[in-house]
Amino acid sequence: DPKALKPFVLLTRLKALPPDALMLFNDALDVWFTPHSSEGAFVDAFEKELQIPDDTILVSAERNCWPPADRMPYCRDYPPNKHGTTYKYANTGGWMGRVKTSVFLLQAWTACILDGKDEQGCVQWFYRDALESRKYREGVGAFKIALDDT
Repeated sequence: DPKALKPFVLLTRLKALPPDALMLFNDALDVWFTPHSSEGAFVDAFEKELQIPDDTILVSAERNCWPPADRMPYCRDYPPNKHGTTYKYANTGGWMGRVKTSVFLLQAWTACILDGKDEQGCVQWFYRDALESRKYREGVGAFKIALDDT
């Protein structure tokens, strides 16, 4: 699956950047930005409005979970959305965070994929801190995932 390559490529690229830099990833498949979006607007939203901690990755949210629960276990037992919207699933096509924290996520994510798990399913597990995901987090730095679901 070519989509499963994105975490590997991104991990290689991010290792060359300053660890405290803020990075934004978008795979351009199902994530879009409003025409007036700017770098400054993203930084202000991340740091000032949302006050995302340095150990947290902000992931775009979507209404449907992939892979579907009837095909794979990743989307079962999902918590309800805290803000009352129908956007409660992590979308790996758009996320933002500090480079250092992003590398931690990508190290766990690539280990999960190399173990034969679904690329998007791994992140669903990480978001929920599912028991199945914890072995991939061992030996990498701590990270949390927050959904941009409001």
